[in-house]
Amino acid sequence: AEALTGAAGLMPRLKWPNDVLVGGRKVAGILLESRLEAAPLVVLGIGVNLAQRMFPAELAGRATSVWLATGCLVERDTLLPALLDTWDHWRWRLEREGFAPVRERWRALADTLGRTVTVDGVTGLAVDVDTTGALVVDDAEGRRRRILAGDISEAGR
Repeated sequence: AEALTGAAGLMPRLKWPNDVLVGGRKVAGILLESRLEAAPLVVLGIGVNLAQRMFPAELAGRATSVWLATGCLVERDTLLPALLDTWDHWRWRLEREGFAPVRERWRALADTLGRTVTVDGVTGLAVDVDTTGALVVDDAEGRRRRILAGDISEAGR
């Protein structure tokens, strides 16, 4: 989200757990896979829709690109350094200060919080992201539920 702000002038928001939205539509996403063995390993994948001028009908209401959002072409060679600089900044903070600053920044950019969501069979109001990154949802019975992973859908989207 921050790299897109710097390189493209966008004001992205974050959809838990791993989507970047512009105008309520997905412009980017991130996936991580980790193995915590003797030699820990994390594999990171980031996808950004830069130049698409249209999407198939089944995606058109849910996806966008930098081009569609701004009318400007942002080259990969422009975005990549911004993305790597931002990644290094937040990795540095995570390693030295722990998860708290990452969590606070995520919460500041969160589009999900304050919305009614359904994820992993739970429907309720998304109220927070806890200290482990889990989504906290107040369900219809008034219970606070922690969701660790899943596909999220939102009322009205």
